[in-house]
Amino acid sequence: MIIALLLVVRFLQLRRKNAIAQLQIVQLKKDEADAQILLKEEMLKRSELEKYEAMLKTRFKEQEIEALENQFVALTVQKEKLEEQIVNQTEALKKYETQLAQIQTKLETKSISGFLKEIKQLIRSKLGENSRTKAYLQKIERINDAMLIQIDMQSEGQLSPAHLRYCVCFIIGMSIKDIAACFCVEISSIHTVRSRLKHQLKLDQDADLDDYFSRLP
Repeated sequence: MIIALLLVVRFLQLRRKNAIAQLQIVQLKKDEADAQILLKEEMLKRSELEKYEAMLKTRFKEQEIEALENQFVALTVQKEKLEEQIVNQTEALKKYETQLAQIQTKLETKSISGFLKEIKQLIRSKLGENSRTKAYLQKIERINDAMLIQIDMQSEGQLSPAHLRYCVCFIIGMSIKDIAACFCVEISSIHTVRSRLKHQLKLDQDADLDDYFSRLP
């Protein structure tokens, strides 16, 4: 009985050890399975991250390409505008040169500056050296080619050299008395010239001629 009891106890001890070993094996397998799951999850996350990184790189490249395309379109539009401005400026320059040549031919002088110089000499000789003369001569210096060209263009070339001389006198604010003295005419003739200039410049008779001349560029 004792021997049998010992054998049973030994058997139970071995069975307990075997059960514990089995539990340890199961736990190890479970831990290994958990580790495999974690590894797969990490690999999946890394794969997703790599996928997102690739998508981001692709998106950044697309945005960069889109930005470059927009910049190219903007530069193309700017180039077209600049080319249009060049064409317009070229046409305006040609028109200006044509008008300048026409007015120089009309004035029978090599330059408008020569024409203005003649008027300055006329003012000096007719009015003498005084404060009014000095003021008139200073204002003549502000007159440029564009002013007379614009006046001639607005009259469609109808203004004679004499009328252009009157225009210069009106631009510099000469009094009617001084204008009459310079051109040796009656004061009433100056009023007639002003009325005729309004007609030639396509201005209303009620328009202020002096205001028109003051707004010239």
